[in-house]
Amino acid sequence: MTAARLIEILVRRWYVLLAGILCTFLAFWVLSQSETVYAAQSDLVFLAPGLPGEGRHLTETESQTLIDFTAIVERKVLAGSPSAKLASPTASLFGTGIREGTSINILDTGGQWVSSFSRPVLSVQVAGPSREQVSEGMEEVLAEVRAVSRDLQIEAGADPASLITVERAPEELIITSFGTTRLGQAKALVALGTSGLALSCAAAAAVDAAATRRGRRQSWRE
Repeated sequence: MTAARLIEILVRRWYVLLAGILCTFLAFWVLSQSETVYAAQSDLVFLAPGLPGEGRHLTETESQTLIDFTAIVERKVLAGSPSAKLASPTASLFGTGIREGTSINILDTGGQWVSSFSRPVLSVQVAGPSREQVSEGMEEVLAEVRAVSRDLQIEAGADPASLITVERAPEELIITSFGTTRLGQAKALVALGTSGLALSCAAAAAVDAAATRRGRRQSWRE
């Protein structure tokens, strides 16, 4: 088919071309409405009491006790606030389709089928529509975990000067954004425009060919 023939068909079947262009712009508008999602992940590490400014190596028994205490804190925190349940230890909130929420789970170093809790660490993920909301959400979780940890130890009669502490790692929160950018929107517009125009032209040609065949059959019958 020559370019002149195609232009002739498009002029004759302008309504098909117009419908295709409108559908293309509608698809682009839908894609552009997706809002940016921000997410962050932090490990809340439970540390056994030690001398100020000094650490000490944990024995196997002490390490397991610390892990058990971490699990107790996790259950207490989750009892008072909703938390998303992830399918696997490596899953993320955004990857699971959750655009706003919090996930708090004891760190699972196992695989998909076998769980392994070998470290006294709570893995926390927060997702939301803004960096400020994600940062505030992470700080709220940290404050709540620390408060629950302290209350449990005080209730058990522990010395306030020798309590298990909770630290965030890394200390500086790294917030990642997921969503469309101006460059991404420009690329999407070009891709959608090209494919939409091609499909519209193909549809117009198909409609014209069908109409031509139908006209010929009617002529033969007459």
